[in-house]
Amino acid sequence: MLVLAGTELTLRFVQTRLSRDLIHIQQIPEAVARVSQSEKLRVLFLGNSLSREGIDLQLFQSLMSQKQDIAAAQLFPDDTSILDWLGVYQHFVANQQYEIDLLILSFAENQLQDDSPINIRRLAQHFTDWSAALGLFQREEFSFDMCAEFTLAKLFASYANAERVRVRILDWIVPYYHASAEQINAVSSNRKPMRKHQPTYNRLKQLMDVVQSSGTEMVVVAFPVGDEFVLDPELVQLLQQEDVLFVDARHIKGITKRSFPDGYHMNDEAAQVMSRYLARVLKEHEFAHRSVKTLREIE
Repeated sequence: MLVLAGTELTLRFVQTRLSRDLIHIQQIPEAVARVSQSEKLRVLFLGNSLSREGIDLQLFQSLMSQKQDIAAAQLFPDDTSILDWLGVYQHFVANQQYEIDLLILSFAENQLQDDSPINIRRLAQHFTDWSAALGLFQREEFSFDMCAEFTLAKLFASYANAERVRVRILDWIVPYYHASAEQINAVSSNRKPMRKHQPTYNRLKQLMDVVQSSGTEMVVVAFPVGDEFVLDPELVQLLQQEDVLFVDARHIKGITKRSFPDGYHMNDEAAQVMSRYLARVLKEHEFAHRSVKTLREIE
């Protein structure tokens, strides 16, 4: 018990040193509060490492300011997908009653589908309140094992971050472990059989309901990756039905297969091309939010 208690206390004090992802997660509340309190057009990017590497926020803000000033922030916890993004928005924005004018949700491949992977420990530790846990269990139909894992991760930082600790230790003692693991994972993902069932988007629907109920407008962006992925027509139809602006950025002039050094994330040059493209699309779109109209009337 003393060893376990000591491990728990140690990890609670040093967990931000385990990865820059944990540092970013701890900075999310401050970033959302800063944007929400601004009198400019309040914009949040929500995604994962794709948007972290694929959007030059300073360039995007500069280009958007040519039409009107914006206050923007990026939320990009690593290796996240739709259930995590739903948790992030509810936990850090909706539950705090922060007002955001525009939410830009970025994705690739199957990250908006209900069958995208779930990291229960991360979801419990960082993106869910105790008050929302029971509803999450019922809505997602968690098994007893999943509920137990969620509870342990919510209670103990040492349990929630066990995988991060394992990876750091292997990085220290095994030469080229990180690069080799990424290559093995890439090969394994390419060998996965094609899905035969029709994907569903219940989590995305819930996120859209939460976002739109607060008067926030939403934009969904399909990001390019090294290997082209196919868009599900049902997804595009759903976004159209919900009156959500969809930006298909999978094929942008200036972004090629060479723009992805690791096969997945954009390099700096591609990120600038992506930022310019997205800023141009958004400047051409007429948003209906009240604060946007007010700013245009003033201009």
